[in-house]
Amino acid sequence: MADDALADVVRRTDPDRWLASRLVGDPADRADVLTLYAFDAELARAIQVTSSPLTAEIRLTWWFEALEEIAGEGPVRAHPLAERLCELVRRRALPTVLLQDLVEGRIAILGMAQLDGPSALAWAGAVGGSAAVLAALILGAGEAAPNARPAGQLIGMASLVRRGLIPPATLAAMVGPMRRDANRSARDLPVRAFPSVAAAALARQAGGRRASELERRLRLVWASVRGAV
Repeated sequence: MADDALADVVRRTDPDRWLASRLVGDPADRADVLTLYAFDAELARAIQVTSSPLTAEIRLTWWFEALEEIAGEGPVRAHPLAERLCELVRRRALPTVLLQDLVEGRIAILGMAQLDGPSALAWAGAVGGSAAVLAALILGAGEAAPNARPAGQLIGMASLVRRGLIPPATLAAMVGPMRRDANRSARDLPVRAFPSVAAAALARQAGGRRASELERRLRLVWASVRGAV
């Protein structure tokens, strides 16, 4: 799967994290981060393209099985994104258990119309948090990578608002403390890994007026300069 195709998928389906990926200076690192985000987008698509929770679970289980193949040493099933993800995971020695969190989190909420606050936080921590930790690992955070999880949780909560699974008021009531936690943890990330959490700077807009791309770019640049979301 070509870099341009990956970037296009992420830009259409996850514009905030796509914009944050523009902060990654190294093109190879940026392509790897976009591979991760494209995988996450594919999991979301598995739910969106069908109204049947059973069909969605079958699609997600296919990806879970693909991850089991990726975790091994043999060939992976013939699929452009699965092959690209396999190459990334094996080259970077990424923990597949964190990728499995993304799949399991999607399966856990199949058929749900709404999540309560505690359930939403748990989901966002597992899915958004694990994605942010993986992105931080790709960007060289090493042992500090888990410090990306609180910001990833905030990114995950914003995604739940956009999907209508929690009302904007739920995030609004939590965003202040969550941002403080995210910033305390993000201080321990190396500067080069900040793009893994930068999209959290846009989370407070979820459910409200959608800022223009220029406004969001400027907010991300300012977050990067400050090193805070």
